[in-house]
Amino acid sequence: MRPARWLWPALLGIAAVLLILRPWAGEAPAPPEAADPLTEAEALYEEAIGDLESALRSADSEGFGDLHAAMEQERQALDAAIADSRRRAAAAPDDEEAQETLFESLRRKLDLFHNTLMLMRDMERGDSETAQDRIDAISGRGRPDTD
Repeated sequence: MRPARWLWPALLGIAAVLLILRPWAGEAPAPPEAADPLTEAEALYEEAIGDLESALRSADSEGFGDLHAAMEQERQALDAAIADSRRRAAAAPDDEEAQETLFESLRRKLDLFHNTLMLMRDMERGDSETAQDRIDAISGRGRPDTD
């Protein structure tokens, strides 16, 4: 099976996130053994999501109860979408739309965790303008800077 043309930019984006997160994640795990590029890309997404989730768990969440509750609700919806997309992709391995839907859901979960971490940082710093930009991004009304 030939990887879709949208896969390579996604892999590069994931690699960048993993390089940024490596100090938080500690020791690098062994690379996943993948049968094909799509499986490898999915494993990289899952690794990056896991790293961000670990960073969120270890972050000082005092005063962010409402934020965590909203994030958890969105995470559950994304997990359901990911599970549904995986079932569709498994049922029709050559269906590019099913694969794109799966990777879009994984990207949205990665963005949710990243933006939540950055929002917590912005709020702790008292940077209300940047925090509002991130809130808009999380709610789908805008796109934050990616620092």
